[in-house]
Amino acid sequence: MVSLFLPNKSTLSQLPFFSEDSVENSCLPPRPASVCDACWEGPFAMHFGLLLLSPRSGQWYRRWPKKISYVTTRAKLESRADAGCVWCRLVLDHVGHSRYHERVTIIVRGASNASDDDSDAEEEDSSEDSDASEEDWVTLDSDSDMSDSDSDSDSDQGLPLQHLIVKSSEVLQEGTPYLVYTDPEDPAASYIKTRSPIRDVGSPRALALARQLLDDCVHGHDLCKNSAYPSPRLPTRLVDCADLARPRLVSTTGEHGEYLTLSYVWGGDQVHKTTTANLSTYEQGIAPSLLPATIRDAIYVTHMLGFRWLWIDSLCIVQDSDEDKLHEIAHMHHIYRYSHLTIMAASAKGVSESFLQERPPPDLDPHNSAMGLPFICPPRPGMTSIGCAEDCSAAQSQIGTVSIAPIRSNLTGRAYSNELGRMATRAWCMQEYLMSPRALIFTPQTLVFRCLSTVQGVGDSFYRIHGDPRIPVSLFLPLEEPAADPNSKEWRDVYDAWTEVVEDYTRRTASVESDKLVACAAIAEQFRRVLGSEYLAGLWRSDTLLFHMLWMADPNETESDGHSGWQTRPTAYRAPSWSWAAIEGPTSHHVPRNLGLGDVTVALAEVAECWVTLEDPAIPFGRVMDGALVLRGTLIPCHTGLAGGSYGDWSVPGPLPSFEQARRQWQCGHHENFIMSDEEDDVDSTQSGGKTSITMDCDVDELPGRMWLVPFAWETDWPDQSEGCEVHGIALEFVPPSNNSGYQPEKTRFRRIGYFHHVVDGDSSHPLWDSLTQAVKDGERPWTDIVIV
Repeated sequence: MVSLFLPNKSTLSQLPFFSEDSVENSCLPPRPASVCDACWEGPFAMHFGLLLLSPRSGQWYRRWPKKISYVTTRAKLESRADAGCVWCRLVLDHVGHSRYHERVTIIVRGASNASDDDSDAEEEDSSEDSDASEEDWVTLDSDSDMSDSDSDSDSDQGLPLQHLIVKSSEVLQEGTPYLVYTDPEDPAASYIKTRSPIRDVGSPRALALARQLLDDCVHGHDLCKNSAYPSPRLPTRLVDCADLARPRLVSTTGEHGEYLTLSYVWGGDQVHKTTTANLSTYEQGIAPSLLPATIRDAIYVTHMLGFRWLWIDSLCIVQDSDEDKLHEIAHMHHIYRYSHLTIMAASAKGVSESFLQERPPPDLDPHNSAMGLPFICPPRPGMTSIGCAEDCSAAQSQIGTVSIAPIRSNLTGRAYSNELGRMATRAWCMQEYLMSPRALIFTPQTLVFRCLSTVQGVGDSFYRIHGDPRIPVSLFLPLEEPAADPNSKEWRDVYDAWTEVVEDYTRRTASVESDKLVACAAIAEQFRRVLGSEYLAGLWRSDTLLFHMLWMADPNETESDGHSGWQTRPTAYRAPSWSWAAIEGPTSHHVPRNLGLGDVTVALAEVAECWVTLEDPAIPFGRVMDGALVLRGTLIPCHTGLAGGSYGDWSVPGPLPSFEQARRQWQCGHHENFIMSDEEDDVDSTQSGGKTSITMDCDVDELPGRMWLVPFAWETDWPDQSEGCEVHGIALEFVPPSNNSGYQPEKTRFRRIGYFHHVVDGDSSHPLWDSLTQAVKDGERPWTDIVIV
């Protein structure tokens, strides 16, 4: 027997009645072969409980329950699924491990983004306009061996519509909701708002829809309007796209107006690039046959969207002129920031590939992608409703087709890195993505519009992207006030956002190793508007600079080819060792909790001095030639000996010295012996509790025989240390003196080689960390100057 739950505003005369095996007083169209009788007369006749949009008034209305329920068994579901019923096959995946003949109650719920205020009302009773839904949902509950009287219990009422809950006598698991969408030409399109993803991304229809989204953003999004710069100054050069048969390079001479930009993957040297030799020729015209597919497509899209000017780095920068490259790179933050729209060729692996080809249809696997289902279109106004006892032939409804896809499938729950393809791995592409206030993204599956206010599929198609990185909106707003107070929440939030940017950026590579800092210079300059701090090769001078040096290599990060992302050092100098830019590979950050709260977080060192030497002082966010950091802290000598480790993480089994021993080494000058001598001494003779773990900055086969630990922070979750504490810091190695012919003796210098983490059990005291922390709390600060290069 089936339980049918009626909304408050529904009447019996408006609803069909059905049981699992029969339909009474129903006028249904002929059943298609893809579903069984029971499903056709049940959830399909009830339209899955969805809200529908009236084709007459555009109002949302519901003439069926919000939720329906029917009882079946696993045996029947399997039998009907084997006979070809797609709905039974779908439900079968969500009934858990119920026994073969055990009764299973299936509850089908519908939902949408439309307002609940008028959702139950009939269209003729609606007096106010309702917002059109952007998404329609179907969710399922299945409860094995649940009686009819229990199926409408309070626990069911409390289930969120956006989750699919699977319950059985043995299993309670969370699944996913299902998105419902249809093609715009399908009869169901009058009732289902969400559209299928656009596949013909380069068609005039698709680009016209994209232009409409762009105009809606420009004129309708308050956030985007507030951050806009009307008629900005044009870049030095632009490609004129007015004539598709003869695009040309134009010098703008300080003019103002709208222009578009292109973001793409070079994929190697660009034979078409602008040089001093062909500059004058390109200004006369560029034969399209000389241009690779990505460039030709971008010119076409610009033209079809109704714009004339397009900025492309390989054409608009004279590539063999260092002077021109430096000038343009210095203005890169303006080029993408003030662009009216950025075209992102995310589906192209290199410039030779087109990004306008029709996208392949989604996989029909119901576990991962979309499943096509029939949909009974409600009768048009003036026709007899389903469920009447009148002439059924006059009320015969059309049958459309809708697709449903689990929200976390490869169709609806795409990851940011997957959607951008190789662009997600390229260093230069990140600042183009983050700095663009609007973007039209040609993904491998469809066409997507992204702005400061939204990310949505073109043509009302559903789109959701996981892990979409963004920089704070405040960085896009016109600068009217001075930089934020370093002690303010705004400043800390922006600094934290910079950390997230760095973690994404270090997972990318630049074709030229020395471009590591240059390729994120535009983003760094934008962050300085709020931070107002000096930029130090990827870090910012501030009171918390010490803690933001607690970055660590992330060797367990897996690259797209399945290999572990081992870190390396560039062959040429790129940054001081204390900067994340000194290594090639993914990094993560540990910022101590509750900064400034002395009872739970104690700084065990401080930055006395920090500086970098820029390659070009006119480019403060560009390449650096040198740099050093002077720390006031405690050097802890450490014999690594039989250290063991894997995947970049090493455990140091040997004991650490006590606090008194460590201090005595420096006070008596014994540190020089430790640095220069190969003989063993007694610095590590005191056993200490806890475990010291070291994450090396680069891949090594073994730890150096001698190294130093410099603690930065002591922290605990509990002021009484009942749960223990943690110490975080960096590992150093000695840098041999250079051949210095000067009269001044060279100071002892160190190089950062890793990040260390020591966990101390709360049940025991530690002869080093407890004493050191207490001395710092008491104001003793037993520190020495440590020079790190």
